[in-house]
Formats: sequence, C-alpha cells, structure tokens
Amino acid sequence: MKIVNLTDEQKVFFSGMDPFEILDKKQIIPGFCLGAAIETEGKKRDIPAGLMICFLRDDVLIIRWLYVVPEYRKMGYGDELLSSAFDIAKNGGYKYISAYLPVEYGRDYICPDAESYFKSHAFDNSIKLSDKGGMLLSCDIYDDESEENIDAKPYDIFENILKKLEYEERLENLGLLNKVDMEQSKDDELIEVEKITLSVTDIASCELLTSENSAKNIGSISELTIPKLGRGINRCLKKHKLEGEVDLNKLSPDWYDPELSSCALEEDEVCGLFLLHKDDEGAYWTEYLYDVSKNSKLNIINMLRRSASMFVKNCPANAKLNVKVYSSDTKALVKKLFSK
Repeated sequence: MKIVNLTDEQKVFFSGMDPFEILDKKQIIPGFCLGAAIETEGKKRDIPAGLMICFLRDDVLIIRWLYVVPEYRKMGYGDELLSSAFDIAKNGGYKYISAYLPVEYGRDYICPDAESYFKSHAFDNSIKLSDKGGMLLSCDIYDDESEENIDAKPYDIFENILKKLEYEERLENLGLLNKVDMEQSKDDELIEVEKITLSVTDIASCELLTSENSAKNIGSISELTIPKLGRGINRCLKKHKLEGEVDLNKLSPDWYDPELSSCALEEDEVCGLFLLHKDDEGAYWTEYLYDVSKNSKLNIINMLRRSASMFVKNCPANAKLNVKVYSSDTKALVKKLFSK
C-alpha cells in the first residue's frame, strides 16, 4: 500500500471514484488530492484503491471526499488516507480538521456508516447543514483547553467555501443554459396528466422497438455523475415550471431505477430526462419525460426507445409500464410509437 499526492496526470486514474467531478475542475479553493494505491510488480501502474480530496482554508483542513473501492475496504486504506490528512494538518499549522458528509438528491454518497467512521477517529463535533444538506464533522488537531467554540470556527469557514463554490457553479451553468432552447413550444398544448398502461408484450411488439436506433446521445442515468444529473434535473424542471411542485430529495436512485431510466445529452450536458419509478405494488411509472433542446421530439423518441428496450430485457412478462403524458403532442407521439 502507498499513499500518493496526486498530480494532474495521475488524477485521471482515480476519477472513477469522484462522483462530484472535483478532480476535473480547477478549484478556486486551495487544496490537495491523495490516492491510495496497491503496488504491483512488473506493471507500469499501481492499482487505484482509494481517494481523498481536501480543501485548505485559514486554519481548517476540510475533507471534501473520502472513498475506498468496496473490494479494498477494511484493509486500512481509509485509515492511511485519514492519517495522512492529520499529518498534513499538523505540519501545515492547521488547528482543525473537518469532514463534509454531503447529501445530494436525497442520498448520502459517501457511505451509510460515514458518520460513525469519522466519529471513531475523533471527529466528535457535528454540525447539521440543514440549508445545504449533509453534515460537517470536526475535531481539533491539538488537544488544548481553549474556550473557543471549536464547532463555530470550521462551520463559518466552510459556509464561506460553499458560497464560493456555488458562485463558481452558477457562472458555469449560465453558460450551459445559453446552449439550449428554453422556449416552450407554442403548438404543444398542455393537458391534465394522463397515463397509458402497457405490458411487456405490448412493448416488445410495438413500432418503437422495431425501428432503427442509432442515437449516440442517449444513455443510462447510471452513467451520469451527480453534478451532471443535478444540472439536468434543474434545467428540465425550470422549463416546465415545476420547481415548487417537485421534491428534489425524491429524485434519487433510491426512488427511480438508474438502469431503466434514460437521459439525452447535448454538448455533453443533460438536456432530457426520462425516469422510471417502481411503486410499492410492483408497477412501473414514467416520470419527468422532458427535453429542453431543439431536438426535443427526437430525443424523447430515443429515450423512450432505450428505456422500453431495457424494460423488455430486464422485467418479468407480467410487468406493467404506466406512461405519463403531460401534453397533447406527447400523448399523440406515445400512442403512435407504442402501436403495433
């Protein structure tokens, strides 16, 4: 086992452990990235096993992301990364070390036992970030008797960091929003939500699956990073004026099926969403069949085609799919595509 201070060239080999795209961005907050690797004899590269990304601000070191590949857990890789963070904090004169446990779209993406893990390593002070979601755990580097509130210091600094990162992301998103057509189609009359129920047999023999599909911009939701999915959700909901009606915490992989659900991409960003949700009775429902690009109708067809194909391949013969439609154009399109 070895711990490596990652260079820009090395980061690419660890990027699969980073769902927040932190490694791909030039951060405005100073920091560093450490990788835990398994040394291999006779090979050019070692095997990546773990990743830790930290921010540095004033006298606080903040662990933004700590991850170990599942098959290498409980082998000491996480402990070695954490120990390295403490060494860097002490050598750098930092007074506090904190760990950020984020919640994105209703799911804790560090690991279910992250809180207990950090608390077992002396992160005894916790702060709920109710407005941002998640939690900040902290401990002091030096065991002194200072009366200073050690909870408040990391929290204040971390709030400042979050504001800077959010400002950076807003600037990035403004550029992305200019690349898509956000105008509601004038000839697409909105209607009350209706449903069309289809069986696996209906779908397997429909026109949708017998026609050719060569779309390269349609893929699985499971292939998206969390920020990319979040930006896509926000863009699609903004067009359809559903921000106040939709609970973003509901839009998590715990609620929809990532493999059956589909997305459309434009300029490598999400411009269309088609989510499939399984209810308590075992029936599948389509949710958020939207596309905000100039090729919206074609993207909707291809997202339907991909999800329908996956539904036929992965679901039992008695499974039912309830397709929700929100407009007259979409209703006519769905009925045509799912006809024999």
